[in-house]
Amino acid sequence: QSSIENYARNFPDNINTPILLNDLANELFTSHDFIKAKNVSSQVVASANAKPNVLYSSWLVNAHSAFELQQYKAAENAYQAALSFKRSKSKHVLLERLAASIYKQAETETNLEISAELYLKVVDTVPSSSIVPQALYDASSQLLASQKWGQAIATLSHFQSAYPSHELYDDASEKLIFAYIENNELVSAAEILVRVSNKSQDKVKSANYLYRAADLYHTNGFEYEGVQLYEKFVNNYKDFFDLNIEAQYLIV
Repeated sequence: QSSIENYARNFPDNINTPILLNDLANELFTSHDFIKAKNVSSQVVASANAKPNVLYSSWLVNAHSAFELQQYKAAENAYQAALSFKRSKSKHVLLERLAASIYKQAETETNLEISAELYLKVVDTVPSSSIVPQALYDASSQLLASQKWGQAIATLSHFQSAYPSHELYDDASEKLIFAYIENNELVSAAEILVRVSNKSQDKVKSANYLYRAADLYHTNGFEYEGVQLYEKFVNNYKDFFDLNIEAQYLIV
């Protein structure tokens, strides 16, 4: 290691210097000395004499080292640089690592709105990544927490449209109901309530959501739709005595 560093200091413009430093950077990374690996690889990528293969190798070391050091913005930039070499064999892996670098920035960002923007950046930058669904869902959580109702609704709707079989689909429905109500889009909330009621295997939940939807329609100028749902409630949930009596009264 010291002999290579001495050689690089004495012969910085020599054609062999980037090659030797790249070998050293890879060796340091393999030894889990990520700080030195990043520093040495940074010397290589800054060199005017480095050939494409050497540059590519050092960008990889630089990106992986930055990621291990939790320097996720630096990792993002380095993965972008590595991807510019258009090596098809490693493209998929590098895209996943690029997405992860941006996702990690979102996870560690304390500002809710900036965090949401970073989650959405994952979607825009690497739409093919396997973590895109989770990034969309997490973006919606940050948008809800920062009371950006319209943006949250758009994000959740995109999530459900793109990933109808995702394990978080039902949770997204709950978030959508909340967001629509907070955004005073009560009829849209009622539509989701009906959808959840029809799908749910939980009879109590199904009954409560149907009744809640009927109430939202009825109290917001859609009496016909409200009565239809009250009638459905009366016919399907006779065991819910108090609500059933109230629904019959409202129908009359």
